[in-house]
Amino acid sequence: MQISELLSLLPDDTAGDYRGDPGADFNGLTVRFSGKRVRGKFCVMLTESWGSAKAVKKYFSPEVSFAKHIASARRNGALGFVLPREFADDPAVAGTNAFFTDDTANFAFTATTAIRNSASAGRITAITGSAGKSTTKSMITHALKQLVPSEDIYSPGSTQNVEASILGHMSMNHRYPHSVLEIAGSAFHRFRRNGFAPSADVSIVTSISEAHLDYLSDTATVADIKSDIFRDPPPAGIAVINVDTLHSDILVRRAVRAGRQLVTYGQSEGATIRLRDYDIATGSVTAEIGDELLSYTVGARGRHMALNSLAVIATLRALGFRDWRRAVASLATFEALDGRGKSIELNVAGGVVTMIDESYNANPASMRAAIETFNDMRAGRSGRKIAVLGDILELGSEAESIHLSLVDLLEAAQFDQVHLVGEYMGAVGEALADRGVETAHWTNLDHLIAALRAGLRADDEMLFKSSNGTGVHLVVSALVGVESR
Repeated sequence: MQISELLSLLPDDTAGDYRGDPGADFNGLTVRFSGKRVRGKFCVMLTESWGSAKAVKKYFSPEVSFAKHIASARRNGALGFVLPREFADDPAVAGTNAFFTDDTANFAFTATTAIRNSASAGRITAITGSAGKSTTKSMITHALKQLVPSEDIYSPGSTQNVEASILGHMSMNHRYPHSVLEIAGSAFHRFRRNGFAPSADVSIVTSISEAHLDYLSDTATVADIKSDIFRDPPPAGIAVINVDTLHSDILVRRAVRAGRQLVTYGQSEGATIRLRDYDIATGSVTAEIGDELLSYTVGARGRHMALNSLAVIATLRALGFRDWRRAVASLATFEALDGRGKSIELNVAGGVVTMIDESYNANPASMRAAIETFNDMRAGRSGRKIAVLGDILELGSEAESIHLSLVDLLEAAQFDQVHLVGEYMGAVGEALADRGVETAHWTNLDHLIAALRAGLRADDEMLFKSSNGTGVHLVVSALVGVESR
């Protein structure tokens, strides 16, 4: 797409004043002004209209001069800029391609919508949920690569899932036949305020759980916010919903009201794609799709992984791939992601220690799933079972009660050692101690690392799980840094 085509798509009151080469390529927007993601893009200057002072400071620091920001972007290969009108005559942008507009946020939202609605737009699969969205996104990408060339798929990193990043991803929609995007729940707040919707061809909600309760009142509100992913569907837009999850009725109602075709998945009777059997030892899955029973294997272990694979089936079928079964078969080689169930082996005297790294993030549902999966996979093994668990953050006033709800599960799991990090896990430790379960509560990660290093022995199996802000991922990194294979 050239700038001239983009200009033809934009309303006159949004296009503002464009100065530069109308024949220049438009490869998308970015809010960054430095780094490799700038190359070939138009850099959007964040202002107060974005509604996030934190984002403005992060991407366009007031401590750095305007001229230095522009110079940095140009050095990194920026193709042009989207700037407030007040900078139209600034010498720093002389000779560049630039849109000068009254509201850079409105420009970005309107331009992205126009590109999404254009004839050259590719197909978008968008995923949200309290847990499972990153893995589901990666599974879908893995399967798509069996059906279309890798260069036809845009699947950015899972950390690039907030509103400014999503706009950047979607502004490149015309460049890729398929985009697979993960969207954080927080993005939908700003989307609402700006009247924007991703309008994905396939919109998936993997789960609803007690997440972000520090600013969302309850799980019904979580479901309502995340169901914005169904808004403004394209013709024949599909909603893919985990019917087993909390408040699936809210999700289904919103999807149908938006006019989407509905596909459900899960273990529940009546799910469009139903999990009929799963063997955690082999990863073997049996799924029921209409009158067909389909058997395949998922390399990453856990019943939650099997459920995620059902969303893959739904997506491939929704996108119209007749050879979808071959792509599903490729999930046999799918491995768990770093920090989301990846298995790591450490050499120690006399053998190895196996670490299951779930330390990237946590909410109550994913914490329970991690503990249950770890316990199921290690049933009957001789090595010690060791848990290193940290606080689940962003739970608001419900934090203590939610953490204490894990006590029964942890007692039943019969870990040989339980190491706890964080204020609320300290309360969990006290409750377990009252039941005769020995635990250790750590306030210093260096001391925890030292204790683990000193005590590990061959055949130990370890689970690491926490919210990222608790710091348990640093413990994993420290142990892996000693020796890994």
